[in-house]
Amino acid sequence: MLEVIYNSNCPKSRAILEYLDEHNIKFQLIDLKTHQLSVLELKNLVKKLNIKPQYFLDRINKWKEKIGAKIEALTDDNIYEILHTTPDLIESPILIKGQVAMLGTPIDNIKFFVENT
Repeated sequence: MLEVIYNSNCPKSRAILEYLDEHNIKFQLIDLKTHQLSVLELKNLVKKLNIKPQYFLDRINKWKEKIGAKIEALTDDNIYEILHTTPDLIESPILIKGQVAMLGTPIDNIKFFVENT
């Protein structure tokens, strides 16, 4: 089954949910506002997305005063811990199907992802 990690405050996330509903695609929601992803879940997610944790550094950099982190000194473990404690930094929506995940933007990629994974 398709899983969707989303932020209920995010317009892109809401658009993905509308698209899935309109196309009768069954999915399970994981709301970042109510489900804080563990460090292990984050590591698995990054692996499924086929990205490096550093992908999130631009977002972390925008919040560096709030987080109190020196971006240059962050290790992968530091990045995972920041994402765990500050889920707003996780880009959403994210679609997961089995061992593969993709960022849910642009919305045109969703049909391909759903049909081909």
